[in-house]
Amino acid sequence: MSLRGVYVAWSALLGTSFALTFTASCTSTEDDAGDSENEGGGAGAESAGRDAGRNEGGDGPGPGDGGTNGESGQGTALSGAGGVTSGGSSGSGASAGLGFGGSLIIPTPGAACEEGFSACIGRAASLLLTCRGGALVLTHCERDERCDSARAECVAVIPECLQVRAGGSFCADEVTRSVCGPDLVDTREETCDGRCEAGRCVALTCGDGTVQDDEECDDANDLDTDDCAACVSNVCGDRIIDREPPVVEECDDGRATAKCTEVCTRTRCGDQRVSALAGEQCEPNNSYEGVLLDSVECDADCTLPICGDAHQNAATGEWCDDGELNGQYGHCRSDCTDLGPHCGDSRVTDGESCDFGVENSDEGYNSCRTDCTGIAHFCGDGTIDTKFGETCDDGNLNNLDGCSNGCRYLFVPEPP
Repeated sequence: MSLRGVYVAWSALLGTSFALTFTASCTSTEDDAGDSENEGGGAGAESAGRDAGRNEGGDGPGPGDGGTNGESGQGTALSGAGGVTSGGSSGSGASAGLGFGGSLIIPTPGAACEEGFSACIGRAASLLLTCRGGALVLTHCERDERCDSARAECVAVIPECLQVRAGGSFCADEVTRSVCGPDLVDTREETCDGRCEAGRCVALTCGDGTVQDDEECDDANDLDTDDCAACVSNVCGDRIIDREPPVVEECDDGRATAKCTEVCTRTRCGDQRVSALAGEQCEPNNSYEGVLLDSVECDADCTLPICGDAHQNAATGEWCDDGELNGQYGHCRSDCTDLGPHCGDSRVTDGESCDFGVENSDEGYNSCRTDCTGIAHFCGDGTIDTKFGETCDDGNLNNLDGCSNGCRYLFVPEPP
């Protein structure tokens, strides 16, 4: 029988629709099938598809030449299984002769069809044409779906493919490139030899952020002061100062030196690391408000407490320590337990003229000088000390020469 169908043209750009009318032959009789073999099953459809293509978009893609044995024309706008046939028995694929130029041509919903027919309306489209109960039904896929041409059904779209479109690619992970199919519902995966970047496979290099077999690390920068330098882990001893937390180096001399420890911290007394290279002999374990204190085992300057080191360590019982001068007059005893012989100890020793101890004074009368070299301000020193009551001082203690041994005149001299 003959079917006069109305085809609707959907503008791909404007979203408008209008109708075109043409006649297609649908038959399943053996006579018609024979005619189709002899004449070429796609002949009638070819003309209609070509006309529709010209009317809607000029010389756009239309059906191909009719083939023998009822083959449908090539270049159809639809794809699917079963379908409306023209000039022959039921075949696979879309209706022969459905062409499109600037617009998309689809059969009118409700037109007669054969059960099992289904087709997507274009590539990456949201329209599905199916045959239900002998009539064509147009279905809109859900918002997040597209029509899969291979299966002729609505399938969830791959979100990334919406960004790159059909044939575009994106990175599924660091080494996998995904190429989007024509309907945006499937991908073809490719494993990169290097890494995947912005949908492209690129070669691996130091600084690309991907650790290769011959790299210890790769932090995607060229800084030498962080945890990764030239794709080698920055460690203490590599002569590169790592200033990035969590392990921040204060120095890195490649080995322990007088200024840098074996753990890449600055050498300092009190760090509980004895640095012989820095002259340390020990580490003090006492401190008060951040100030190091002497201990029995160690001086506050990280040297061993020894009498004669010119450092008084009270924790060891030292009273004094004058270093090399210990045991000499006026200095600490050789055992550092007290001061040795000195002026003011009330003992006349080592060339002292006198020593009155705490009464030594340079201003007192008949007192020992503070340097123990003699008596200060005494009668007979040749100096009249009127503040001490002297009226004369002839430098001697002769009591018969007019000036007594108390430095007072024995008679009042006549005025001249």
